[in-house]
Amino acid sequence: MRRFLIIFTLLATVFQLNIHAEKKQYAPDEFLNMNTDRAFEIIAGLNKTEAEELVSGIRQAAKKDYKKIDNFYFLISHLESIKAVEKEQKRLASLNMVYALGFLLFTGFTLYLFLAQRKTIRELKAYLEK
Repeated sequence: MRRFLIIFTLLATVFQLNIHAEKKQYAPDEFLNMNTDRAFEIIAGLNKTEAEELVSGIRQAAKKDYKKIDNFYFLISHLESIKAVEKEQKRLASLNMVYALGFLLFTGFTLYLFLAQRKTIRELKAYLEK
């Protein structure tokens, strides 16, 4: 058992080292000049902190050519957050509909059980009276 734990720990460590070794930091200029398909593949693999670092690097690189890039970035960021809020509201409306349907089904099932129980009680009383 002890050997298994040691081997498992070593394999997990090697696997983690391979994952960290594959990640490459891209310079903002290199990222902006690469193929769009490749850029989307890289973006999909980024975590939150890497994405924030990349965005700040691109903003710094673009500030040299376009002085008002921060205004443009904050406008785009605000519009994206509005879009995200609208999507979230639609999902919440759908979720509320699911809750309402679930409540109706539960209420209907409970009502059915109550009526079936009353009918059974009446039948038992009639049977016992005979």
